[in-house]
Amino acid sequence: MEKTIYILLCGETCKGYNPLLTARALEQAHLITLPIVPEAIIIGTGYRHLQMLNAVMGQEIEPTSYSPLCGTGDIVIKESDVALLDNGKTVQAEKFIPANPLPFLNSLENGALLVADREFLVQLGYEEAEEGMIVKIENDYDGTFALDLNDIKFETIFNPNSAVEA
Repeated sequence: MEKTIYILLCGETCKGYNPLLTARALEQAHLITLPIVPEAIIIGTGYRHLQMLNAVMGQEIEPTSYSPLCGTGDIVIKESDVALLDNGKTVQAEKFIPANPLPFLNSLENGALLVADREFLVQLGYEEAEEGMIVKIENDYDGTFALDLNDIKFETIFNPNSAVEA
């Protein structure tokens, strides 16, 4: 049973704590067409993650869940039934997914979309990851992402550096 996850990487960011996307990154984001209509959308907890998602979708979208594994600028405070994200937003605690890469990937439904930082893919072994890319990852061994990261197949679906002149 194959499992496929799509990862939309945030584009270039401004400097500073919890930065926004640059004008160039927003321009690139408007060129992106998602290869799927995701039922589940999981994003990092920074401003840039929601900004990237909304730019690609062309409208304000409420993510299914948030995870610092996809990227964060600070510690997330989780109290009883709410989580305070580093972007200042408060969400229901059940929408917050704790950081742990393989169980995290295995908990996602097939076809889920992650909006993450480049470091997420680098952590999984995809050094070629660049800002603004869409990358499809698959594991057709048994439908789970195992401890051996060599079992993960990576495919770049969109690379903004080949679509927009610098």
